[in-house]
Amino acid sequence: MTAKEILKAGDYMLRMRAEPVVDFKRIAWPLASDLRDSLSDFRSRFGYGRGLSAPQIGSLHRVIFIDFPAGGFHGELINPWITRHSTKQTVWWDSCLSFDAAIFAQVRRFEKIIVGFFDLYGHERTVEASGPLSELLQHELDHLDGILFTDRLVRAGNSVIMRSEWKRLGEPSLVE
Repeated sequence: MTAKEILKAGDYMLRMRAEPVVDFKRIAWPLASDLRDSLSDFRSRFGYGRGLSAPQIGSLHRVIFIDFPAGGFHGELINPWITRHSTKQTVWWDSCLSFDAAIFAQVRRFEKIIVGFFDLYGHERTVEASGPLSELLQHELDHLDGILFTDRLVRAGNSVIMRSEWKRLGEPSLVE
């Protein structure tokens, strides 16, 4: 497959709700490959990026791809859903490739989640996530419902900063 262009904030497709994948071989397999290639291409050009959702490359299917070795996960999640979450929430600095990761915003996310999903062969799986992986999975799951990280701003004021300021501060992820 090939790397696809990542849609930018303002594109109407980023606000659409993605549909479940029914035909894994015809839809999920090539889409997972496109997501992997697109994330890899973005990373090679800009040096960052941990995950990508199908709507971000113009496909309204419920597929995400995560490549986050530090968080302990690499692979695609098809038709993912949160099965359980902690009651405790944490504020994180979040960003998005559809914004070229040019801004960071403080968002509130569940501290721990369990995500159910299907692999490429249609087998049901789960992943337990906490910390940065939990935040990333929630971010990508939001994309499948047309929700952007800017929709989840914690408060007005200093809850949005430019990437250069975020780097100057030492690339913080956790706010609270």
